[in-house]
Amino acid sequence: MLACTAVAGPITGPMTGAVANAAPIVAGFERFGRAATADAERVEAGLLLLGELGCVNCHAAPAGARAHVAAKPAPLLDKVGERLAPEWIRAYLADPHGVQPGTTMPDALAALPAAERERAATALTHFLAGTGGFDAGAIPDAEKAQSKAGEGVFARSGCAACHGQRDGRAEPLPDQRPLVGIDRKWSPRGLDAFLKNPLSVRPGGRMPAVPLKDQDRRHLVAALLGPLPAGRAGRPDGAVAFSGRAWHAAVERLPDLATLGPPARSGPVAGFDVVGLAGVRDNFVVELRGHLHAGRPGRYSFLITSDDGARLFVGDRLVVENDGIHPETTRDGEVDLAVGIHPLRIEYFEAGGGEELDLEVIPPRGPRRSALVLVTPTAEGTPLDPLPADADEGFVVDPARAAEGRGMFLTAGCARCHQLTGADGTRVVAVAPAAAGGMARPLAELAAVDGGCLAAGPPRPGIPHSIPHSLPHYDLDDQQRAVLGLAVAWLRSPAAVEPPEPSRAIHRSLAAMNCYACHVRDGRGGTLPAPGSVDDDGEPLLRDARRDALFTSAVAEIGDEGRLPPTLTGVGDKLAPAFLREVLAKGGVDRTATMHTLMPKWPATLVEPLATLLEGDVVTTMAAPPLAGLSATDIHEQARLLAGSKGLGCIKCHSFGGEKGQSLGVIDMTRMPRRLRHDWFLASVLDPQRFRPGTRMPAAWPEGKAFFPQLVDGTAAGQIEALWRYLVAEKPLPPLGAGANPIELVPSGRPIIYRNFIEGAGPRAIAVGYPEKVSVAFDADGLRLALAWRGAFLDAGRHWTGRGQGFQPPLGDRAFAPDAATPLARFDSAPALAADPWPAGSTRLAGGPAPLHRFTGYRLDADGRPTFAWRFGECTVEDRVVPAADGTRLTRAVTVTGPRPEGVAALRIAVGRRIIDEGAGWHRVDDLWRVRVATPAAAGGHALVRREADGAVELRMPLDWRNTAVGASGTATVEEELSW
Repeated sequence: MLACTAVAGPITGPMTGAVANAAPIVAGFERFGRAATADAERVEAGLLLLGELGCVNCHAAPAGARAHVAAKPAPLLDKVGERLAPEWIRAYLADPHGVQPGTTMPDALAALPAAERERAATALTHFLAGTGGFDAGAIPDAEKAQSKAGEGVFARSGCAACHGQRDGRAEPLPDQRPLVGIDRKWSPRGLDAFLKNPLSVRPGGRMPAVPLKDQDRRHLVAALLGPLPAGRAGRPDGAVAFSGRAWHAAVERLPDLATLGPPARSGPVAGFDVVGLAGVRDNFVVELRGHLHAGRPGRYSFLITSDDGARLFVGDRLVVENDGIHPETTRDGEVDLAVGIHPLRIEYFEAGGGEELDLEVIPPRGPRRSALVLVTPTAEGTPLDPLPADADEGFVVDPARAAEGRGMFLTAGCARCHQLTGADGTRVVAVAPAAAGGMARPLAELAAVDGGCLAAGPPRPGIPHSIPHSLPHYDLDDQQRAVLGLAVAWLRSPAAVEPPEPSRAIHRSLAAMNCYACHVRDGRGGTLPAPGSVDDDGEPLLRDARRDALFTSAVAEIGDEGRLPPTLTGVGDKLAPAFLREVLAKGGVDRTATMHTLMPKWPATLVEPLATLLEGDVVTTMAAPPLAGLSATDIHEQARLLAGSKGLGCIKCHSFGGEKGQSLGVIDMTRMPRRLRHDWFLASVLDPQRFRPGTRMPAAWPEGKAFFPQLVDGTAAGQIEALWRYLVAEKPLPPLGAGANPIELVPSGRPIIYRNFIEGAGPRAIAVGYPEKVSVAFDADGLRLALAWRGAFLDAGRHWTGRGQGFQPPLGDRAFAPDAATPLARFDSAPALAADPWPAGSTRLAGGPAPLHRFTGYRLDADGRPTFAWRFGECTVEDRVVPAADGTRLTRAVTVTGPRPEGVAALRIAVGRRIIDEGAGWHRVDDLWRVRVATPAAAGGHALVRREADGAVELRMPLDWRNTAVGASGTATVEEELSW
């Protein structure tokens, strides 16, 4: 509890802008129950209200009927004083329906006389405000938050579906809850934290967690609260706040510092001068230690900006993680701190490029400022600008009134709905019904519902100082009271003992969570109008125009499929069970490229029961063709052709592997096996209109006929199954046309040589595309023939547009790696050649003017074919590849010239998990490719050496200098054929 002083007089005055009282707004009741005429549907409406109004928190449902009423958990009140303004709390408790029209919270003080009501509201406010000081300070990046941008976020992200538009041009729909007076309710940091994770405060999930980006969320805070406090101060770079240690080490992520040994340098650090501490600009790791002086209790936000990786610890707790190699990036985190001095530690590393490290802090009720003003190297130091304990304390809690409020919180029934842990860490527990004057009779004992909490008209006066006898008032209307009465009576009937049908249970969950605000299921919800709605000409309305306007798209040409949230009819038939749970628990990401409305996250208590119910939708079954006679490589290659721009054109609409490319950006093909049931995929791709009438997804196999009968098995079913297997692959190659700006390089007449970052061949790759429709890539770092493939060469669009960053994979098919590492090595003896592992690690050895192995370039013959050259110790190596005219194989010659080394020098011909001898000198490697050495032992050369160890098989060919003596100059050549 806060350090308190007495308050002169009670908190007085109504909230500015309060409006007329309104009956509770329960979206599912307003949407479906209010217009219900059938008795069964009116009972359903009453059951919904019993749970959403919290009736069963006080009035227990009959034991056999509890499956029919799900109580909505009330907001948690832990630390409510930090996030809600005390003036708003007092006004809301005094008149909840006036301050927040449509609230489902009853007026617990309604029956008290005016003076007692004022006293109770004030005492409860002191008690709740004592859970934490109201924090009106800054939030991270408040200076960037824009109200106008936030209004756009509100309008398009799905907020308006539940709360109505904020432009004032239209009255909210009956089931929408307008946000009234929210700018007088929330602290900026409280609202920011709430929007980031509403379930931490409202575990019932009626306000779900919308997965907004940090800046969009802060734009939204600015729109809801108005201009935000910023006050970001400068950084006193000369201040010495930390002592530091530095190690010279090349890392890609922060290591365990204990493994680095003694530091290279250590000492005090001026500002964040990590370069000065380390004494070098690249490849170093730094640790900074200091002590944060927390002048007031509460939540502290920390922001680390770094290039490259950094992390912050306060005490032993990791508060901010910003690890990895990246450009200047800011990450933030929060921690609750007591008044005092807290150890603080920063770990940072720099790999290359720019160096940047900064730490800022936002203290409770304070502006954003540099951590240098609050941190000292030792605990005994004095900070540059200490945080005053009494700065902007605002509302001050009166201990006597807080104690009185605690008692009222218990006796008024607040604790029967709300969970609250006091400042002392103990849970405030509800008083038993018997001790509360018997006000919480079980539902079965309520013979009539025209009195008590549900009474019509104004509440009757209560008894002064007798909160247990003050009945809460809901301000219900006649229709709400009527259906509640029907529901209470039904719960006493034999029918209530039977569990609900699955379809009924699903509807109840969707109605309670207001999923119908966005989604349609079984002809209800979404943009559908109320049953029986007609236009001015008496024609049936197919769409509610006001609801329809709430949903927008980033890609207009996709139409409603890119704009409206997907139907929930048959959703369990469509989605894989694991993904169904994932999308409910973690929110949706698959439609964000086209659809503005965001799929939120829901509470764990709902996810499993609802997902289990939805699994009952499964009706679609399809037999998957076996595709006998086709290898996995054949299937992958041919399905890739089908999906590409030269096939069925799937890539023209769908993204692939996280990249939109030139497509419309609809659901990523590589996520389909994770999202969809296999059977549903086979059936829906064959006949899209059956599953979504009006879809723009074309029927690629009209009447079951294949446009490309030469591919796979020539049947629609077989080709669709091949597409599924292609997408299931761990890392499927992108289809043709997948790039953002495809620039296909097509060799014609002479080879094309392309030097750049090639996936699988490294950052110093030299790719060669031959006119024979085969290609190779040489790794100039690893000195190896890194890749060979068939078909198309490369797409240069990634490298020839924009910044040109990233690795480009081969454009063709059947890529394999002839050399997994540098193919030449020396062994002490023939037994060592057969037994010892192949040397690992980089071949471009550092530490000397002449590395052991190094690339020396390439030369072109008259036809433009390159021969790669490099040094192997004191020898030179030439590596020449020539394709066969039919494009089915490559001939490779590796020639080593120089002094014959001691021991045995060898060329590794192949390495794989399985290598099969097929006869005639051919060996098949992992069912991907074949290799044959053209200089077998029968011709006077050495025999291949086979080594099997650690789950791998290798073929090694000793180099033959013939009669050359050790140390004398000579030449050894190995010729091989590669086929696939």
